[in-house]
Amino acid sequence: MSKSKELIDLLEQIGPKEAAGILFKHANEVFLVKHAHLKKWVTPGGMKEKSDTDLKTTAHREFREEVGMFPGYLDTAKFCVTEDANRNINYTTYLYEPEHRFEPVGLDEESEMAQWFDIDKLPDDIYPHTKAAIDQFKFSRLVKPRGWK
Repeated sequence: MSKSKELIDLLEQIGPKEAAGILFKHANEVFLVKHAHLKKWVTPGGMKEKSDTDLKTTAHREFREEVGMFPGYLDTAKFCVTEDANRNINYTTYLYEPEHRFEPVGLDEESEMAQWFDIDKLPDDIYPHTKAAIDQFKFSRLVKPRGWK
């Protein structure tokens, strides 16, 4: 069993935990990665670590780790929170709408592949909380991040 899979199994037993990711939306497309262990399409993201100052930091760190680039030019976002009940995780998804599409620099061991999808033609094997977040953004059921005015 890989170190990453062992960590996922352990975290599922402890919960509830916080995690965060970034949903990039350009025009009518969204950027997703195929998670190597879950075998599902998800937003790039992961568990909050002690060194993360907040969930936005978590989302940025995870994106950099999984996709090989830092989304430093992104400073404003909408967000939503979904529950991953199967894994006992509250998942915060930040929505970023860049001016241009991008391609990943390199994927880590947790990501099998990355791809842009038409928001109305998502893959069948999308993870439930990822689909729920996309639906919330699509239908404008958004909340403000904690601490934002």
